[in-house]
Amino acid sequence: MPKPKKTAPKKPRKTYTRKLTLPPPETCFRRIGYVEAFTGLRRTALLKMVMRDEFPAPFSLSDSGRALGWLDSELEEWKADRLQHHRKKDFAGYGSTA
Repeated sequence: MPKPKKTAPKKPRKTYTRKLTLPPPETCFRRIGYVEAFTGLRRTALLKMVMRDEFPAPFSLSDSGRALGWLDSELEEWKADRLQHHRKKDFAGYGSTA
């Protein structure tokens, strides 16, 4: 019966980690899928709102113009404006039983 080979103990494998640094929000572009999830609105509704100047216009991310992106800072500003507009509404008489 052959003897088992003697092997040196295995050294732990060295792992490399890289720190992920994100650009500041004013320079971060968001694609349409993110914008749909962020707003809860579909692509057609968003583009109609852009045409009526009710939503920030996208930037062209490619020479062909097919890839669109929105600045994260503009999306946050739009959201803050919507919340402020909502809170300014007069809810007088809402829920009253008189």
